[in-house]
Amino acid sequence: RARRGSTRLIVVVKDAQGTEIIHDRTDINDEKIRTKLAERIAQLTGDTADDINQRLLQGLAQLQPPGNAGGGVGAGGGPAPGGQMPPYPYEATPGGIVWNRETQEGVVPIPLTTFTAVITGQVVEDDGAETRRLLEMEATLWGRTYRFQVPAGQFVGMSWPMEHLGSAAAFWAGFSIRDHARAAIQFLSGDPPERQVYTHLGWRDIAGKHLYLHAGGAIGSVGPVPDLEAALSSDLQLYALPDPPTGVDLLDAVRASLRLLEVAGDGVVFPVYCAIWRSILGGCDSGLHLFGQTGGGKSELAALAQQHFGAGLDSRHLPGNWSSTDNALESLAFAAKDAMLVVDDFCPSGSTYDVQAMHRKAD
Repeated sequence: RARRGSTRLIVVVKDAQGTEIIHDRTDINDEKIRTKLAERIAQLTGDTADDINQRLLQGLAQLQPPGNAGGGVGAGGGPAPGGQMPPYPYEATPGGIVWNRETQEGVVPIPLTTFTAVITGQVVEDDGAETRRLLEMEATLWGRTYRFQVPAGQFVGMSWPMEHLGSAAAFWAGFSIRDHARAAIQFLSGDPPERQVYTHLGWRDIAGKHLYLHAGGAIGSVGPVPDLEAALSSDLQLYALPDPPTGVDLLDAVRASLRLLEVAGDGVVFPVYCAIWRSILGGCDSGLHLFGQTGGGKSELAALAQQHFGAGLDSRHLPGNWSSTDNALESLAFAAKDAMLVVDDFCPSGSTYDVQAMHRKAD
């Protein structure tokens, strides 16, 4: 295997059991160096030096020039991403990542980790106000493969292997070993693909188009938009809209929606029904509060309105709950942009302090 811009190759010789008996970086283009290497190999294998020399020449002829497509080595031993020869001295082996350090005595393989890992993809999460980058990782430890995500800001610290792989994911002792391991993972990963996902509901201008985001993706002026991903919290996963109906199905859907006006008195049901459609028209600084005796149907009425945004949002699966913290509810409301959000059930109880705290939260 050749490094870009170098005529020196890594020459590996293994015995019948697959154990490496020679692992050296040398310039076999040089006849004297190649002859000495052939003699050294012949002493270990029992073959003649001339035969080894010819095999080295044959192997050299089959190699593509450094940097050409098809010559790279990736984390699994195959081609590196893009088919380019990696300009770095790192290698992924079954026992972990190795640093092939060049010394005056030749190449010395220095183990860095007990595991191998590559970055297979990058996810940019967009919540409508800011973005954050996640690295999609694939790691192998003792023959077992793990897949997980690591926030980009936590990758450099290299504390994530034990968290995701367990205590067997170790770094070898030594100065700057972790730095070399981090660099090796990045270099061996090449240029992983990147995709953008949205972590909020509601309207968004994307590529010059006005789209409405929901758990199933996005809907535009001509229907569902392909290849657009929404990654929502578990509380918002049921905000899944169907494909926009047409013809008779559209008429049936509108009539079913209008029947909501028949389930309660006008003073209650009309504000609720109007709130459904007000929510999709942009920012709103007001809300509704349904109150009444226990068992009066408040949650069921709220759920009928909420189900305009997802069939699964029934009275037992409303997105918000007053037992959540203030910050959790505020974050939930922020992500539920341009959509109705029901928070159930406001029923202060306990000590005077507990009741006051519930009212402060509602305020």
